[in-house]
Amino acid sequence: MNIQITYKLLLISVSMLFACTVNHKYPKQALPITHASGNIDLPINGELGKCYAKCLIPNTYEPTKEIYILYTGIDKENNPLIEKRILELYQDDKTKGNETKLYENINVVKDTQQCKEFILREFTVNKIVKLGGFTEWQEILCRSKITEKLVLKVQDVLTASGYLKDHKTGILDRETKDALMNYQKAYQLPTGQLDKLTLKRMNI
Repeated sequence: MNIQITYKLLLISVSMLFACTVNHKYPKQALPITHASGNIDLPINGELGKCYAKCLIPNTYEPTKEIYILYTGIDKENNPLIEKRILELYQDDKTKGNETKLYENINVVKDTQQCKEFILREFTVNKIVKLGGFTEWQEILCRSKITEKLVLKVQDVLTASGYLKDHKTGILDRETKDALMNYQKAYQLPTGQLDKLTLKRMNI
């Protein structure tokens, strides 16, 4: 009886160790490690010798054109006929380098029968087509392959895109990591690691 309990505790301890590890590399003979709940905490389709990490998956947006009825009068405060809104505008490749998102404060007319002071205006806004906010296994660059030369290439892309300024050290330091995460969020990429999708987007 004591042997069975000890064996179960050993399995749970090993599974917790894998759950807390950020960077997994498949060994030559990999066995699935399971939690007490029975969930496998390794990428199901992982390949031997490759590295993986759980990355934050952001929301997926697509540009959508929407027409709004904008109030043009001067009585904007406490006006029951208008509604204040904040639009998140779509950012193309030229504006994604801004660390802050583009927003537009607008006053929308609720009833055009009662209010005649308005114009129609079209905005290209970000529309969520797939919710993120969860973590997912992604293939990442193994630590042994994160060389000074590669980091310099990453820093070049981040600098050219407007996320990094005068910081070419060849070291994956905090400033570079912060810039990388902002780049990944802007391009709706898995966030937090040098994953394959990010490197492909960077043409590295």
